[in-house]
Amino acid sequence: MTDGWMHARLTDYWDEQVRAVDAAARRLQALSGPRRSALEAITAAVTEHVRALPDEMLARAAVPFADDLYQAACSTDRWDDALADYLGASAGTMSRLLDARGFRIQYLVDNAWEDLTKPIQLFPSWYEAAGFVYTCPQAVALDLAQADGFSQDADLGEVLLTYSREARDVVGMVVDQCEAERRHVVQLDADRVDDSFTSAFEARAKRGAITILRNEAPEPGTTVATWLPEGIT
Repeated sequence: MTDGWMHARLTDYWDEQVRAVDAAARRLQALSGPRRSALEAITAAVTEHVRALPDEMLARAAVPFADDLYQAACSTDRWDDALADYLGASAGTMSRLLDARGFRIQYLVDNAWEDLTKPIQLFPSWYEAAGFVYTCPQAVALDLAQADGFSQDADLGEVLLTYSREARDVVGMVVDQCEAERRHVVQLDADRVDDSFTSAFEARAKRGAITILRNEAPEPGTTVATWLPEGIT
């Protein structure tokens, strides 16, 4: 039973042009009773859409899926249990089924952020709910500094400068581990250097890899560069 959660297209569950993630989370939040049946319906609907798609169409659908998730994360004004539940039931299901069909997403973001609050505080929870590993050298640098005893009030610019190289080494290891374990990964670098995405680019030719690079701000009409698995146009 999909109980009104069956959309016309698979990508409709995350379509940022209509703020699909935000709208669905608010719909869940407004329910008077437990959300279990609604979440089961979302999971069933996404599962049925994926079941009906041949591999080539599913791989192609993974591109707007991943890009809309990022755009939605950038535009959201909150983080709450309804968003977590919706992302888990919809995106988490999509991520799991992509893996079951032999596909692995690498979503790479080369975007500058004046305010790093979302990349550091929101995105880890957002992508965990959606079934991705999230890694970012700026976030890793802050974690390393705090582990070394830096105060939470320490100057962020100084922290990033001090831990930049070590943080990028950690990010590279995370991306390599995701490739080895065949896990979906989102890698964001707010201050890209020449080798920021070396590990991910080296994995583009690996079996089932869907690699997406966004180096424009997530504004309407912008595009991403995409590398699909061999044999898929």
